[in-house]
Amino acid sequence: MGGEVTSRQFLLIVAIAQGLLFFALITLIILNRWVRLRRRAKVDPKRIELDALMQQWALGERSTDEVLRGLAVLPVPIAIDALVTWSARVPGERWQELAKGLERHLNAPVELADALFQFFDHP
Repeated sequence: MGGEVTSRQFLLIVAIAQGLLFFALITLIILNRWVRLRRRAKVDPKRIELDALMQQWALGERSTDEVLRGLAVLPVPIAIDALVTWSARVPGERWQELAKGLERHLNAPVELADALFQFFDHP
């Protein structure tokens, strides 16, 4: 065991190490996709429900409070994404009403209200 390591043995060790690292990388990529799919499966029904609610709100069939309750059940990044998606479809005065509602709604996260105000303060 105390002999010299030949170049062939060294390359074999390096190749095994690279193979293990490559296998670990592939495993992490697959695991990451699996976790994201599970999270999306939990959020998608709520997001679809919110889109229907936002459409009815844009048409004047639903109140701002109902939209606020729909936004409150979503994670903040997804709620912000939903608001940005709907921003081009709804008149500005409706957005101001929603922004004021977000400001006083106790269950709405502060980040969501701040993001909405920043979005409309800087068009």
